[in-house]
Amino acid sequence: MDQKSYVWEQLEERVIFRNRFIGLRNDLVLRPDGQQIEYVVIEGRDFVTVICQTIDGKIILVDAYPYPWQIKTKTTVGGIIDKGETPEEAAIRETEEETGYKVENITFLGKTKISFLNIAWNYLYFAIVKKNNSKPIDSNEIISVSEFSIERVHEIINNGDIIHSSTINAFFLARFYNLIK
Repeated sequence: MDQKSYVWEQLEERVIFRNRFIGLRNDLVLRPDGQQIEYVVIEGRDFVTVICQTIDGKIILVDAYPYPWQIKTKTTVGGIIDKGETPEEAAIRETEEETGYKVENITFLGKTKISFLNIAWNYLYFAIVKKNNSKPIDSNEIISVSEFSIERVHEIINNGDIIHSSTINAFFLARFYNLIK
């Protein structure tokens, strides 16, 4: 079957909630088989995830406390892409805001969807970074910034201390493409 035969038709957009960060809909749709159903749609905004490696080979992870999760976790750099900003520009901005490190080189790894319900794209990057002697300026969720060996990052993932799927995706894609040395 071609892609067109799988297209669902939106009969009615039913917005439940919408603000500048996220929206929630319960749309009435017509499936390709002719059945009418309701379908929940999360209107997330596109965002970036950046796995950062220092010039001397250490991986940068931040300790974060995302309020909705109610748990402290290690994660990579990431954030929403601002209006008028390219994903790469957002990746560089977020890296500098959240870590205080300067991006020397950046490589696009790919983009993924995070769930069937969410329309947002997650743009994944790998960056070589250099200490900038500035402090991170994002204090909403970031607690601290640390450098780890590649082996230690594997241990942290295996121990379940990294629970953010985008962080794990970015790390293993960078390994797959032999970018992490």
